[in-house]
Amino acid sequence: MWKKVSTSANCQKMAIQLLIDENGWRADVFRRGNAYLVIVNFGYDPVIDHTYSVMVGLEPLPGGGMEHFFCVIAADNVNGIETTYHSGLETANLLDKEARKSVLALVLMATRSLLNEARPDAVQRFTWDANAPEKALRKHFAVAKIMETCGYTPRTSDIYHGRYVWWAERRTETGVEVHGGEDGQTSTD
Repeated sequence: MWKKVSTSANCQKMAIQLLIDENGWRADVFRRGNAYLVIVNFGYDPVIDHTYSVMVGLEPLPGGGMEHFFCVIAADNVNGIETTYHSGLETANLLDKEARKSVLALVLMATRSLLNEARPDAVQRFTWDANAPEKALRKHFAVAKIMETCGYTPRTSDIYHGRYVWWAERRTETGVEVHGGEDGQTSTD
């Protein structure tokens, strides 16, 4: 049984072997009630026997709509401990540039799949870190762009305690639901 530990760890960049390539990757998809979760193992470090995964989910919110979230999970296969990283600042020393690009691509693909499957009327999300640097915000705006291609109108609020909040509502055009295809183009039902 895995123990979940949600904390930051000071570590050096690891020699992660990416488990995803042009031939594809494997995703585990879960649904419980109206909650959706996608987990993709993207890397492995044979020196310390750690497996690295990205988790993307949609969780129902009280009063309607869903919260979108994502994180990186480092699983220590020796000690059975998982460390969850919600902050890009925490993964900066963990993942090299290539791994970070792969993780962002997985987050965007999983987000598109989840939105097209769940089709919530409204989605909310927020930055984990206060005062996130511009480089980090570009990644969050890329997620908002995916929401837009999936038929949502994303908006962001004024910064609150250094954090950005996004919400997106599903668009309809003359009563017809709009959703995003795999190619990023919108279509109608």
